[in-house]
Amino acid sequence: MRRRGAIGLGLAAMVLIGAAFVGGQLLNRPTNAASLFGGPSFIGRERAKELPGEAAALIGIFDHRADNSLFVGTHVTKFERRRECDTCPVQRNIAYDGPVVEAVVTRDTIIYRNATNFDGPIVGDKSQEVVAPGKLDDIGSQALVEVWGERQGDRLVARAILYSYLP
Repeated sequence: MRRRGAIGLGLAAMVLIGAAFVGGQLLNRPTNAASLFGGPSFIGRERAKELPGEAAALIGIFDHRADNSLFVGTHVTKFERRRECDTCPVQRNIAYDGPVVEAVVTRDTIIYRNATNFDGPIVGDKSQEVVAPGKLDDIGSQALVEVWGERQGDRLVARAILYSYLP
């Protein structure tokens, strides 16, 4: 049971690190990251059917919030969970070095939280992403944020938002 938990946590960290890496790449060129997560091992992700079919317009780390705007730091350089030993405390290393982009949340914006069970089974080379209804107030420090919407000048009007935290 302990081994399964360790494998699950390792898998979760790899998936989230991969998401952050792919997100950074998406900011510079449009591509579909729904099934591609890279690293030493190839892990696929079957996107939740509730999410928009196209690639997110913005992926990054939550920086701050002002009223109904989220400010998201782009070009994620670290999004990892580490533990030096079984009894050592968990360390979360999260960083970005790109510009901060404003995502405006309207009354029509749909907000999801990542509810994927990373201890669950992996079928072949894919893991099924699961989302649940989320709240704007639950998006905070250390969240990885994906935003779908339309750019209007230097900001993005959000149609859908998915936020994830390291386990």
